[in-house]
Amino acid sequence: MAPASSIEKPLRVLKNLSGHRNEIKSSLEFHSKGIPLLVSPSLLRLRNLGQLDLARVIRDSEGWVVEIGEVKSSAMGEEQMQRGQKKRLFSSQHFLAGLFGHRTRLLSLRPK
Repeated sequence: MAPASSIEKPLRVLKNLSGHRNEIKSSLEFHSKGIPLLVSPSLLRLRNLGQLDLARVIRDSEGWVVEIGEVKSSAMGEEQMQRGQKKRLFSSQHFLAGLFGHRTRLLSLRPK
């Protein structure tokens, strides 16, 4: 009989693939509107800022807006973002607003 740990690993991989598929689906939908924006995770880490899932530049009635999409696959994920991650994401927003000279907006995305 195989040890329990050999059974756990494939389950973790499947769980990670599910999250990755959710991000891909959300990315396709999110980037179908506006101009996709690639933000280097290395640059953000160097500045102790929050890493971004998705980003785009979009125009609304007031002008250009940098929108940051944070993909959350569950209510638990959204709750975690409310606690710790939100401060770093707001710092990233502030950085991008200064860099591009546009307003920013943080969107919490849940795949359908």
